[in-house]
Formats: sequence, C-alpha cells, structure tokens
Amino acid sequence: MKNIFQITTRQLRMEGFIVGRWLDRFPAAVADMSKWLTSGELKSDETVMEGFESLPRALLALFKGENVGKLVVKV
Repeated sequence: MKNIFQITTRQLRMEGFIVGRWLDRFPAAVADMSKWLTSGELKSDETVMEGFESLPRALLALFKGENVGKLVVKV
C-alpha cells in the first residue's frame, strides 16, 4: 500500500466498509438520503450523454474515470 508509513506515524485508523453488515439500516438510510436529496442538503452529481449512439463512448468514459458521479445515457 502507498503511504502506509504515514498511517503508523500519524496514528491513523483504517477500517473496511462492507454494506451487507448494515442491511438492517437500509430502509432508514434510503428515507434519510431521499429527504436530503429533495431538500438540497445532499447533491448528486451525474454525467449525462445523449443518444443511443453515445453508448460506446459512455462505456469507455466509465472505465477511464472520465465521468463525475453517476453516468447516464439518455436514449
């Protein structure tokens, strides 16, 4: 791992996150996130490409990391 020495010298803690561990809290999370998105407290970024013909370009952009947030192709 890159910069592992900094984790030790700065006494940082690193922990993995597995979504399945929190499945019982999923309905409450969806309700909260929906409320925050509607109120504008949370913003969702997305890259939108137009037309069926842009599918190959969109797929390449997805794998190159050229999109911001969700990648959507409007057909």
